[in-house]
Amino acid sequence: MKGPGRRFYGGHSLAEGKPQLYGDQRRRPAKRSGFRAFLLQKLIRLRKNPVYKETLVYGTLEPVFREQKNLMAYYRRGDKTLLVAGNYQWQEQSLTLPAAYKKVLLKIMRTSRRKEM
Repeated sequence: MKGPGRRFYGGHSLAEGKPQLYGDQRRRPAKRSGFRAFLLQKLIRLRKNPVYKETLVYGTLEPVFREQKNLMAYYRRGDKTLLVAGNYQWQEQSLTLPAAYKKVLLKIMRTSRRKEM
């Protein structure tokens, strides 16, 4: 029965139960592999870590090191203060931190470029 507030998917109302899937909708997403899967797993594990979850999910964001080219860096402040930095060039960059760091939570480096096609 069609009516206001009802959503239809594949000819079935979502209120009536699970909709029937057709063709490509049945396929499961391909499993990720390689570097991207590794990175995603590390990031998810860090976000779910109860020690850092509050800061990563609800903390405030404060950009830093804006003057450096090809560098994205910010503090994530909550019950803890985290520095997140990403170097967007192949050459190394150095940062002068205002204080000594206590712990590196995640360090991911790619050592080679993808082959040009």
